[in-house]
Amino acid sequence: MQLPPHPAFVAESLLGRKLVVSRTGGAYTAHEIGLNRTLRPIIHEFRLTIGSRYRDKTFWREESRMLSTLRSAICICTTLIIFSAFCVEATVPAAPQESEAVVVKMTPERRFMPEKITIKAGQTVEWVNDDNTMPHEVTTDPNIASDPNNVSIPEGAAPFDSHLITTGKSFRHQFTVPGLYRYACPPHENDGMLGDVTVAK
Repeated sequence: MQLPPHPAFVAESLLGRKLVVSRTGGAYTAHEIGLNRTLRPIIHEFRLTIGSRYRDKTFWREESRMLSTLRSAICICTTLIIFSAFCVEATVPAAPQESEAVVVKMTPERRFMPEKITIKAGQTVEWVNDDNTMPHEVTTDPNIASDPNNVSIPEGAAPFDSHLITTGKSFRHQFTVPGLYRYACPPHENDGMLGDVTVAK
C-alpha cells in the first residue's frame, strides 16, 4: 500500500546527530513513519523555543537601543538648559544698587543736624529721629508747613511730607530734580527747626 508523499527533512537530534527522514521508493516504511511522528512535535517545540529566544533577544536589543537614545537626548537637553541659564545670567544687567543715604538727625534741641547738606541728583536723604522725648516731621509742602515761606522746592519737583516720625524711626526721600529744597518740622517750626538740601546735577 502506497503512502502519500511526504517531504524529506533534516533535524538535529537530542544526541547531537542528524536524523534523515527520506523517501524510499515513493513510500515510507513503518519505522520511518514512527520516527516522523515522534520527531515532528520535538522539532516543532525546538523551533518555537529558538524563535522565542530570538524574539526576546531582539526585543531587549531594541529596548536597550531606545534607552540609549533616550539617555543621549536627556543629556543634550540638560546641557542646553544649563548653557541657556548661563547665557541669560551673563546677558541680564545687574540692577543698579541704591547709593548709601545721607543721614540727617533730628535732635532733642529741635534742630536738624546738619541743617544744610549738598548731594547729587539721584541720592537719598534719611531723616532719623534721635529725640527720646517727642516726634518730629519733615515737609516741603506749603499746605502743611506753619509758614509757607519756610519751605520751597525747585520747578519740576513734587513736595513731600514724612508725617510724624516717632523716636528711633526714620524717613527717606530720593532727590532726582536738581535745585534747592527748603524744608521744616511743622510742630517745631516756630522754634527754628528748618533745613536745606541742595541737589547738584
